[in-house]
Amino acid sequence: MKKSIAGIGVGSGRKESFYFSVLEFFEKENRWFLKTCQQLREFEYPETEDSLLAWINDFDLSTVIVDFPLSMPPCFDCQLTCPGSIECPELKVVEKRKLIADLLTQDQEKIETNPKKYEVDRINNSSLLLSKSLKRKLKKGFVPYWNRVVDVDLWIDYHDDLMNYFKKGLSSFGNENSIQVLRFKYLERHFPQNVKVLETNYEVVLIELLRHKVISSKDLSLLGSFDSSDLARESIIKKIEKHFDLFVYEKDRETLIKKPRAFKSLLLTLSGLETQKIKDKEFFISDFGYSNT
Repeated sequence: MKKSIAGIGVGSGRKESFYFSVLEFFEKENRWFLKTCQQLREFEYPETEDSLLAWINDFDLSTVIVDFPLSMPPCFDCQLTCPGSIECPELKVVEKRKLIADLLTQDQEKIETNPKKYEVDRINNSSLLLSKSLKRKLKKGFVPYWNRVVDVDLWIDYHDDLMNYFKKGLSSFGNENSIQVLRFKYLERHFPQNVKVLETNYEVVLIELLRHKVISSKDLSLLGSFDSSDLARESIIKKIEKHFDLFVYEKDRETLIKKPRAFKSLLLTLSGLETQKIKDKEFFISDFGYSNT
């Protein structure tokens, strides 16, 4: 069975600025190849045929990775007689609110039991404690008409690293281009049934690469600087090629280095590669991926 995966970041920006990357697995060489990395506008299709649908069919894709929400907050399609968001009886909402309350209670108990030790551990950035930033986030609570159920897990797993390396938290509905998102949701209805659509996040993928020692914190630091971002992308690409035994043509490599959106599309695509490659531990999209069924 052919394996071909594409990543496209449509969460923000104009359609003309979108890049997409396609990875294809070649059994004879037993490795993945970056088949193409191009802008959508480079394709010319008849006006009556949508380029994205044509692109999915032309590349015979098995998986598409996007960088915007594929699921909605609980209130979106809730049919219950609403008692108000604070009194929401939906089981998943109750469970996530309990998880937040338990974490905050446990952290407070540690403060009261041994405040001196707590302060020392806090200064040393102990992973056993909630950071001040994460506590502020959790204390805002779970809002069922704005937050998704998966958001709570993502806050707990990634908030501190996102703040540390990218100076921002994770918001499912933050900077998305709503027109393009709605357009994609419509087009998804016309995708071939065998195409799996998954969601991930560019910064989360970078953090996972860091956690699994594929890249270094220095790479992320350089990536955040305008003067050194090209060097950082070049370094990260080389490390990705080595770690995943991925083949990248020289022309595409230059595009990935010089064009941040192209680089982003490769990172999104890479997360889909992991769902194919490591069946027992999909560590890039584990709790951050959704099928289109």
